[in-house]
Amino acid sequence: MTPALPAVSVSIVIPALNGAATLERVVAPLLPLPDGWELLLVDDGSTDGTVELAGKLGLEVIPSDGRGDDGAARNTGARRSRGDVLVFLDVDVATSRAALERAVACVQREQVGCLFAVYDRGDHLGSHAARYKNFWIRHSTLRARRPLRWLNSSLMLLRRRTLEQAGGFAEGFSCARGGGDLDLGERVAALGAPVVADESFQVAHLKPFSVAGLWRNDSRRAAGWLRSALGRRGLGAVVRRPSLANVGVRFSYGVLATAAAVPLALGALWLHPLAWPAAGALLLGTALNADFLLAAARGRIRSWPAFVVLLWLDQLACAAGLGRELARLLYAHFFGHTFGTGGGGGLPPVGTQ
Repeated sequence: MTPALPAVSVSIVIPALNGAATLERVVAPLLPLPDGWELLLVDDGSTDGTVELAGKLGLEVIPSDGRGDDGAARNTGARRSRGDVLVFLDVDVATSRAALERAVACVQREQVGCLFAVYDRGDHLGSHAARYKNFWIRHSTLRARRPLRWLNSSLMLLRRRTLEQAGGFAEGFSCARGGGDLDLGERVAALGAPVVADESFQVAHLKPFSVAGLWRNDSRRAAGWLRSALGRRGLGAVVRRPSLANVGVRFSYGVLATAAAVPLALGALWLHPLAWPAAGALLLGTALNADFLLAAARGRIRSWPAFVVLLWLDQLACAAGLGRELARLLYAHFFGHTFGTGGGGGLPPVGTQ
């Protein structure tokens, strides 16, 4: 017989910026909360009725200490919460109370630094771009090299003490909403307890990605990853080990191949033979990610053939973000300007107020 787990308080923290469209779909399946649980919404400056809706749903609403900064919003919720186990839940990610209770029990029972959920197949999503991004995150999470040194904060659980020891979420990260997950995952893994992606803990991502939204999101996250990686490891380590990114080494090299196709294609307007290496670079970027495209085809993900074009766009978005960040670094080098790297420090150390 499995021994009974000790009673533990649980705090669910939902950082929200204009999340009225999905908030009720996220909160309703969790109610009523078990005894000893609390649910906090940290408002990051919403203007769409999120705060009013949260009040109607009975949530405690807290203003964020750092507007426009998702790391600061999560740290605000952690500081104001009372639970021993902290659950960070995005306003566009839905799960059930039963699934969350099982995840909490796992964190209690196992020596886990952090546990995070895996996205479902995304069949419920309405656009090509949303289904592509959802399935890409799912596939890359399941295929990522273990042990993990990054996490996905869209739905993650960890003990309060672990978050405090890691220093909390990065605040003031100037690549807003990009890189913070990877930064915290690195610091949690350094504590010695594993970061776990639980395949049995699947959640529905409700975010309605557009093509433009996909470009903005991934260019920003690529810039954030590079800033965090350079700050922690230096240029040499990043160049030698592109697998340090959560996207995997094949996608990293695919970004370089697809990016190389652009100047070659432009050059082909004047030197026609350049069309061949341009086409070859584009095909190489696709071939390096053939496992993802085949998984989508075998899984019969709706509109999967469009994923080929969306993959190219995604790779170009990442290349644009990396290029922008490198340009900022060159500017900093020549003009003496510095940019924040997004290190931890958002929470006080263990044992302090």
